[in-house]
Amino acid sequence: MLDSKFPPIVQHYGACVLYETINDSWEYCSSKQEIVQRLKNILIEKLTMGAHMQNQSITNKLSSSLASFILYCIPDIWPDPFGDIATLWSGQPELLLRVLTEIAAEFHRVRLPLRQRGVVKSILKQTIPNLIKIIEIVLNGENIPPSLKNAAVECAEQWLKLPGNDLAEWHSHLHLILLNIADDWYCLFFRSLFCFYFLQDFLIT
Repeated sequence: MLDSKFPPIVQHYGACVLYETINDSWEYCSSKQEIVQRLKNILIEKLTMGAHMQNQSITNKLSSSLASFILYCIPDIWPDPFGDIATLWSGQPELLLRVLTEIAAEFHRVRLPLRQRGVVKSILKQTIPNLIKIIEIVLNGENIPPSLKNAAVECAEQWLKLPGNDLAEWHSHLHLILLNIADDWYCLFFRSLFCFYFLQDFLIT
């Protein structure tokens, strides 16, 4: 159903089935190494080869599917997915940012055992410095397409929403993000974060 020979509505349905399979049947999927590898290969292949020509809704659902897959797989099944996709999609930064955005968004939705959720949360926090570097490269770049800059801003927004986030880690980068925001709602969101951070800092000191 994900083959390009099918119409977009069928491909989107296939992407939805894949997403539901990962999230509703992960315990079974993870018990079969061949299924895990097949899922990984399909998601990577369809995103790598098709992101530039797929219907946006298909790419979005596949990105969410890969994000869920990564969250279920780290650290035992897929030790370093962040490094792997950063290398794989170094020439497709918008796709990379889209998947990174979905990883943060899907963290709130995936059904992980409490202990595993804590481990995954810790790994995500360790990833933030490298994530910030990627976002900065995009936002500081010249002749960067608006869609790519928006993807970087959306990525920052989702990662800032992760529980237990240390805003001090983002402090020196928020101004750069604000300068690149075109949407007033995003602007309001980040300004509120600024106010929260500085008020917190003031109260502590």
